[in-house]
Amino acid sequence: MRLHFDPDPTASPLHTFGLLIARTADDLASVSFVAEWVGPGERVPVFDTASLREFADDTDRRMFLAELLASYTHVASGRVWSRTGRGWRKRRYSELDPRITRAIEASAGPMGPPPIAAGAFREGGITLLEWLGRVCYRLAERRSTGTPDVLHDVAARFVEARRFLNVLTDSYLFPFRERWFPVA
Repeated sequence: MRLHFDPDPTASPLHTFGLLIARTADDLASVSFVAEWVGPGERVPVFDTASLREFADDTDRRMFLAELLASYTHVASGRVWSRTGRGWRKRRYSELDPRITRAIEASAGPMGPPPIAAGAFREGGITLLEWLGRVCYRLAERRSTGTPDVLHDVAARFVEARRFLNVLTDSYLFPFRERWFPVA
């Protein structure tokens, strides 16, 4: 994999992440395995790169991932005042607050119960997080008026989406974190 990438500080986050997604897809064309995270400081080679290449071949998925990653560069958050039974109260909000319990309560649908009994935590919790990711994307698909097809696709292929983004992060974000996110 190529590990050289000079971020253009004048490029938009969408453009930058689009380039990184394309670069990662190109990289996957020439490798026979990727290092898969299995726990803190633990990685194993996984030889299933064909499913990642196939996942990255779809233009709608690429655009969705670029928009998703770019959305995390500008987080809407702040404080609002609300009236309660005891008077006015200042409350914090953030669009990164997923309210996981709402997704779990809504999971009585086609996704079934959380896989806690199936040993999800023995695998570093990744099984539970993948299940939760699928649930959240299914909920987003139900509420979407825009592109429910790509949301359905990402929900159904959440493992490939996670694995693809892990490869991108390991190749281009973590090695260059000082350049991307300089310490002030």
